[in-house]
Amino acid sequence: MGFLEEVSGGRSTGETDIQEHMNKTRQTAQTPVKLLIGLLTLCGCAVFLFWMASGAYVAKQTADDAARIAKLKTVSAALETFREVNRAYPSALGTLLKEGEVPPLLSRQSLDQPGYTYEYKPSPDNFALHLKPETGTGAYYYTDKSGEVRVSLNAPAGAASPLWLK
Repeated sequence: MGFLEEVSGGRSTGETDIQEHMNKTRQTAQTPVKLLIGLLTLCGCAVFLFWMASGAYVAKQTADDAARIAKLKTVSAALETFREVNRAYPSALGTLLKEGEVPPLLSRQSLDQPGYTYEYKPSPDNFALHLKPETGTGAYYYTDKSGEVRVSLNAPAGAASPLWLK
């Protein structure tokens, strides 16, 4: 041999080195692609889990919202009944619980709303009934003699707030 080459399995050392280098280059080139595919798969799983968890949260919130709105409408109906009988709205919600000529229009449970407080403001021809979260964050509810419930997130609801449509 006029030049220094070792023959290994019919290939010279140079050819073997080139082949090994090409294999390493292919593996190195595939690594970012494999990492990208792995990262996309992980992100997809995270998005799916978040979607599933938020769906469960939304379902629970919707059930809680429905219960709060049902109680708000019960209190609103009791206020209207009181007005029909007494020709004026009561000065305080507690009046709806007292016995007198008109039997109690509400039970204490109608006013109990864990984590929320009622704010009632009567006027001669209308009332404003708010249901506010005690923490200051969450859904705020509002109704008046119209019976329509309005809701706002993380800010007090009022007559101009969006209607509850569920």
